[in-house]
This record gives sequence, C-alpha cells and structure tokens, in this order.
Amino acid sequence: ELLKRQMPDADRRRMLRVSAGLSACLAIDLGGTGDIRAARATWATAKRAADASGDTALRVWVRGRAAQEACWTGRPAEAITALADEGIAIAGGTPSAGLARAQAARAYAAATQGDTAQARLALAEAEQTFERLPNAGGGRTVFAFQESHLWWSKSYVHVLTDDGQARATVAGALSRYPAEAHGARSNLALMDAV
Repeated sequence: ELLKRQMPDADRRRMLRVSAGLSACLAIDLGGTGDIRAARATWATAKRAADASGDTALRVWVRGRAAQEACWTGRPAEAITALADEGIAIAGGTPSAGLARAQAARAYAAATQGDTAQARLALAEAEQTFERLPNAGGGRTVFAFQESHLWWSKSYVHVLTDDGQARATVAGALSRYPAEAHGARSNLALMDAV
C-alpha cells in the first residue's frame, strides 16, 4: 500500500528492499508448507521488488535463495541452475551471501544430476566466495551465509556424490550448528544416515 503513494526515490527504494525481503521470507515459508504454486509466485514478487530497488546484493540474494529453495520444492535441475546462473551473473564476481547461495544451489543441482565434477566445482566456488565475504558471513539472519551453511552445503553435495569425506563433513557441519537449530541438524542426521 505504501508503494502506491508518492514518495522520494530513496524512500521508494528502501520500501522495495523491505518488500523484497518480506516476500522472500513468505516464499520460504510457503515452500516449507508445501504451497509450491504460491511460493513460486511470491519468489517472482520478491525478484521484481529487488530489481526495482536497485540493490545488487539483494537481487543476487533473492535469486540465490530462490534457487536453493527450488531444490527442496522439487523444481527441475535446469530451473534451479537457471535461477542460480541469473544470480551469479548479476553478482559480477562481487562476493555476497547471495552469490554463495547461488553457487551452492548450482552444486546441489549438479549433484542431483550425477555430475560430480560440476558439483565439486560449484561447491569450490561457494567456498571461495565465503572466504571473501565481509564480516565472515554475517550474523544469524536469513540473509547471511555462515560457515555452518557452507558446511551444510558441503555435506549435502558430498553425500549425494558418494564422496569418501561425507561422514566427516557431516560431523563438521553438525559441530557448527547450535543445538537449537533443529531443522538443519535433523537434515544433517538424515545425511549421516545415508
């Protein structure tokens, strides 16, 4: 409603950033509850708002996170890779949490397709991006890409590609998550069982 009003450009861009962030959070929740159609529509809204805001890091993050979430909602590998590639292109090599997420999603998609070489390459790119992040990956927020996220991603790819380091990687990931991170820890326990 506020965006329908006349306001200075700086205020409009700030409101569009808020809109993009809130839409992305809603899309994550919708995907988590199984409402895939609504999640996809809400991701489209988040992308439009991020693009209109002019915030490059947010544009990259929306696409990177959408690509990751697409993995869990059953989207085809081609759709996941397309979203990830779009975010990577927008980033233009500038390290950000969104770029690391896009690279991780690309690794997931390759791993599910049995392309171990591409999965390892994308995972190495995500690790390099993480190492170049300002503030060591950010705080505990949905917009960050922390060391625990990197290790979770490594675990997932190692398990899917039957890497001999998978069990050690999962153990390393578990050690980086606090006890109250039930979702991530449950997923890692499943990976360990695999």
